[in-house]
Amino acid sequence: LGRNNHRLQRRQISLAISHVTRSPLPRASFTLRLSALDSRPFMSIATQQVPPTIELLTWDVSRYHAAARAGLLGDRRLELLDGLITIVPNPDQFHEWIIRQVINLLIGALGDSALIDKGQPVRLSETSEPVPDVVVLKPQAHEYKRIRPTAADVYLIIEIGNSTPERDTEVKRELYARFGVQEYWVFDLEVNELRVFRDIQNGNYQTDIVWTEKTISIQALSDVELDAEQLLALMDE
Repeated sequence: LGRNNHRLQRRQISLAISHVTRSPLPRASFTLRLSALDSRPFMSIATQQVPPTIELLTWDVSRYHAAARAGLLGDRRLELLDGLITIVPNPDQFHEWIIRQVINLLIGALGDSALIDKGQPVRLSETSEPVPDVVVLKPQAHEYKRIRPTAADVYLIIEIGNSTPERDTEVKRELYARFGVQEYWVFDLEVNELRVFRDIQNGNYQTDIVWTEKTISIQALSDVELDAEQLLALMDE
């Protein structure tokens, strides 16, 4: 891989990588370019529609990780969604502050009954490895030291939606439900709402509600109540 990487750096490459699945992600062509003058990749998702008759190529997790180790993906924040490498919007300071506060509240309430992590990639399939803002995991002896958590390890995923709420409420909602993430919350900063998705049936969340109650519990840890008003107040700070 190292020798191949050097060969690539001696010439400009252009890989047109396109994607089509049953998910709501639009058919779009994905381009990775590596310039001999600048080894940092340039990535763009074209907006034009790809004819369904064209044979398309997707990334899998192993190739995605190999490309990252070889330095081909630069230093951008990325995640793999249904074979498509997508650029994660850079969080602003308020977004990061809310993540810290949510984690602190979860740790205080859940204690040792769960492992709460920030930015932990979750392996959903061979072609999907999203990076949630916050993930509440089942405690394991290995503490995920060398093993990526899967949907079966997840009690709850939380995303803090700011500049691209549809990414969280549409694209990632569908992905999480399809692969069996039992519960998913979205803090929508555009409208100051907490949306709760739960009760999976046939790969879809049957419950999709804006939370207005004073307390809230993670379904898998229903004996622990969280102060929902305190969570909602974070968006008003």
